[in-house]
Amino acid sequence: AMYYLAVMYQEGRGMASPNHEKEVEWLQKAAAAGHVTAMFNLAVSYDTGEGVKSDKGKAVYWYEKAARGGDTDAMYNLAVSYDTEGEGVEVNHEKSFYWYEKAAQGGHLKAMYNLGIAYDIGEGTEVDYNKSFYWYQKGADEGEPDCMYNLGVAYYNGEGTARDRNKARQWWQKAAAEGHQKAVEALRSLR
Repeated sequence: AMYYLAVMYQEGRGMASPNHEKEVEWLQKAAAAGHVTAMFNLAVSYDTGEGVKSDKGKAVYWYEKAARGGDTDAMYNLAVSYDTEGEGVEVNHEKSFYWYEKAAQGGHLKAMYNLGIAYDIGEGTEVDYNKSFYWYQKGADEGEPDCMYNLGVAYYNGEGTARDRNKARQWWQKAAAEGHQKAVEALRSLR
């Protein structure tokens, strides 16, 4: 019930306008009571400074609580925090990799892309083109344009798979159809 009160304040239901301070107040109560989605939303509030003073350290704290509760968006945001300077924690590519992997295994598409990148460049793990190909393929099959583009690159270069210019073209066409600019440029370069 506390979480739903927070949502009502967030959306301004039954009031003149949203009240983000009240939203955060109820998110804090719901999060403290163990509500995982409230933990994630509270982390976002601390991250963005909406309804509360921005505090990256508290954002990371609540992202981790929500991630440990199974929230894949929290896992992804926690991974980004460990991957980025000035996000409330020291940069730690091993922890970032861990949380990208957990989020990707849970079906988070952007995490699949970032996990593929980690395997491509050996950030937080060993370089493994077979695994990067796997995650790009998985994300591409689910409609993630960055994965489609990188899958095309993998086929073009023969990284993690046999070199296949036709499959590269097909994946770049799919990514381009989703508005992916690098895919458009890659297709132009094939001509």
